[in-house]
Amino acid sequence: KDSERMKEVYAYVMRNFHREITLDDIASTLGMGRSSFCVFFKRCYGASFFDFLTKYRIDMACNLLVHSESDVSEICFSVGFNDVPHFNRVFKKYIGQTPREYRKANIEHLT
Repeated sequence: KDSERMKEVYAYVMRNFHREITLDDIASTLGMGRSSFCVFFKRCYGASFFDFLTKYRIDMACNLLVHSESDVSEICFSVGFNDVPHFNRVFKKYIGQTPREYRKANIEHLT
């Protein structure tokens, strides 16, 4: 049952990562209350839902930085962040480089 629920969570995130997702949204999708969902997700994934969502968004941003010519600001908004400076800080925290540094390093690596 837990693995089926987690599949639903992954599918929901893949469909909706680009927009704001609240705990109420995701919990109601699974027919759960907010706090029950938080406990369930932490038990199954080992981190909070928002940690998972942020990592997913950063992964999508990494892909776009390397495989598109979109500006960092366009990528920021397309993966669900609402503020470029915040996106840059979170990206650097997760990846260890700014989005521009990441793009430059990885595009050079591909050529």
